[in-house]
Amino acid sequence: MEKLENKSIFKWLFIILILAFISPSVAYMLKGRKIQNLCSNFTFFYAQSTDINVKKIVGCLLFFGIFIGISILYYLILKHHKKIFKNRKEMSIFIVIVAVLFFVMLPVTSTDVFYYIGTGWSEAHYGVNPYYTSVDDLMNSLRGRSTK
Repeated sequence: MEKLENKSIFKWLFIILILAFISPSVAYMLKGRKIQNLCSNFTFFYAQSTDINVKKIVGCLLFFGIFIGISILYYLILKHHKKIFKNRKEMSIFIVIVAVLFFVMLPVTSTDVFYYIGTGWSEAHYGVNPYYTSVDDLMNSLRGRSTK
């Protein structure tokens, strides 16, 4: 394999892979769905159900393929950063672009952060103990009160 003379292609491939990585999040948000109903497409790794279909497997392979591609390109960008970026301004612009792109990605696989936010919110606003009352129980009881 011949070496690339112009190593700046790494940063554009990196951005393209990030766009592919966040595309499910963008599509989800464009459909007008809320984060409250967010569920992971990778649940077959830990679910007891035997409901594994081709769509889930392909989605998972795409996710891991894109993730591995981003990781490899990140390493190559770090290794060749002096050849890729001409100055600090160009590097700063690249960092801002990557940060903005990752900002729109929904945290599908890290719902524990939202769980802690929800338990803190329920404790602060309603004074319930999160060890005894889950956020779902609180929301169901509030919906029950509002319909009366």
